Amino acid sequence: MNNTVENLNTLSDTSNDVIVMYSDVWNASIENNLRLSSLANYLGVDESSVENNAPENGTRFNNRGRYIERGEFSAALETVHGVLEDEGIYSSMEDAQFTIDESVNKLKSPSEKYMDLYLDFKEYYSNYSTYSSLAKEPSGSYLTYTKETSELKVNLEAEYNSLAINFK
Repeated sequence: MNNTVENLNTLSDTSNDVIVMYSDVWNASIENNLRLSSLANYLGVDESSVENNAPENGTRFNNRGRYIERGEFSAALETVHGVLEDEGIYSSMEDAQFTIDESVNKLKSPSEKYMDLYLDFKEYYSNYSTYSSLAKEPSGSYLTYTKETSELKVNLEAEYNSLAINFK
């Protein structure tokens, strides 16, 4: 179980990185025009990757290049999602998730001695699953998304620390 907990923690960190990207871009696109070149720089990818993933609807051109119009946060999120997909972030998360799921299936029906630990792990895994889903497909309003992901992050950190103590 220790390896599974550590793998979940690592995958939770990856989900957090994605959530932070979504939150930052979502917030910026609510209040400002978002130049695709700036978005590419923030995401650490070539501008062509952002250009290829930006939808026509919600983007405009000016003398400084193509940009996502202020308030068109759906276009901004769609662009980020496409870039992360192209970069293989989601497929690597899914591969790691598959490995974790296999480990979780082997943990079913623990002995009475480990039942409390198993129940704590199940709660951690459940919260991680929700967190991971929000990393892959942000939903709701910006405020509800950031509130829910922040609360889940706090819970995940506390649950991880509690579980990690059992393996020291």
